[in-house]
Amino acid sequence: MNASASQEATAAKLDFKEQKRIEAEKRKLQNRISKIEEEIEKLEAEKAAIDEEFVKPENMTNSAKLNELTAKQNDINAKLDDLYQQWEEISSI
Repeated sequence: MNASASQEATAAKLDFKEQKRIEAEKRKLQNRISKIEEEIEKLEAEKAAIDEEFVKPENMTNSAKLNELTAKQNDINAKLDDLYQQWEEISSI
């Protein structure tokens, strides 16, 4: 085997390894996106349940309950904002 053929074989091995590394990285990103989407879905369902609690007649006059619901809603909104930002950053890669 001459030097040129040896260099080509080495380059092909490196290309293959690099391709495998890139594919593994893509899979990691896809898995992360899936996890973020699942968490967003869960939090959106929790948020909808809280919205339903807000309109219940027994809660409308209960300031302690309204404060509790508002705190939960604010917490969920902050988590959602963070997850949406992560999703956008990862999706743009």
